[in-house]
Amino acid sequence: MTKLLLALLIALPLCRAEPIKRIQIFGERNSGTNYLSTILRVNFPQLEIYDYGENGSYGIKHWPAWVGKPISYNFRLYGKQAERFCTFPNSDDCLFIYIFRNPYDWVQAMARTPWEIAKQPSLDAFLRTPPSYNKSLEKVQNGPELAKYLRELNPDTNLPFDNILTLRAKKIENALQIKNLVKHFIILKYEDFKTDPFFFLKQINKIIPVATPENEFLDVNFDARPGSFSKKYKNKPYPPLSHENLLFINSHADWDLECVIGYAMREHN
Repeated sequence: MTKLLLALLIALPLCRAEPIKRIQIFGERNSGTNYLSTILRVNFPQLEIYDYGENGSYGIKHWPAWVGKPISYNFRLYGKQAERFCTFPNSDDCLFIYIFRNPYDWVQAMARTPWEIAKQPSLDAFLRTPPSYNKSLEKVQNGPELAKYLRELNPDTNLPFDNILTLRAKKIENALQIKNLVKHFIILKYEDFKTDPFFFLKQINKIIPVATPENEFLDVNFDARPGSFSKKYKNKPYPPLSHENLLFINSHADWDLECVIGYAMREHN
């Protein structure tokens, strides 16, 4: 468990003014958000867990509002919920968790399963092509409804991001702005969480009104979103990065921001 995560989790019981009754999850695609929401719902049924813009939530997990932009900018995405998603009213009883995955594995996961981003023939191409919307999604369930969130433009320029890593940097920056607007916020590293989920559950258990007996904690390997089917998780290892792609990631990631969320540059695979 990293010192960053440990410090954040230990600090939570000391700073809360009222018990945590709700959890809002944010995180990018392929970063463990389904695993996180599922394990929380299974082990803490007494808590409200928000991830898909449910009533009472503060955003949609993969697309939090750009909080550094005016509410009017976000209105085109979120309509009447824009103000709530930008200002987080009455959220002192809500714990905000933003889960990240290390940039090296994350870009490989995105290249393999890019979801709303157009798929490219190789990791080389995916890294070097500005992310664009996967139009084929409009043929599947929720495609048209999701489309407005997915045309990922840089909110500072209204132009496409140069590459997936500049998009990631902007999302990290936005996460840190959210941190400054809410009372309870932690950054969770996917790698730490997946390695020792029970450590994380024990820390959450300390800050909620009705605790779950720790000997009853359960791990999960399926997707248990309300109304969804169960899908078992299968680990899919990634091949070593080529030297060229490693250099590309190292030169295009924002390492000042990556350091804040607990990641360091790798010189070798």
